[in-house]
Amino acid sequence: VRPILQREKLHHQQSCVYVHPQLNQVVLGNSHTFTYDFVMGPKTPQDELFRTCVEPILSNVFDGYNVTVFAYGQTVS
Repeated sequence: VRPILQREKLHHQQSCVYVHPQLNQVVLGNSHTFTYDFVMGPKTPQDELFRTCVEPILSNVFDGYNVTVFAYGQTVS
C-alpha cells in the first residue's frame, strides 16, 4: 500500500486503505476486507518486497507456470 502523498498531507487527507500484515489483509474503508498471500505496508522497502513475494516464484515462471504479482501503489511498482 502506497504512502500518503505530500499534496494529500497538505490537504489533511487520510488513507482509506489499512493494512493488517499479520493477517495478510487489506481493509478498504470500514468494511471491505481482502486477504492475500502477502500484504506489505507503505514503509516496506522494495528489496524486502522482492525477496518475500517475487523471488520465490521466479523459478515457477521459468518452469512454465503462470504467476501474478498484484501491486497497489503510487506507481504500481
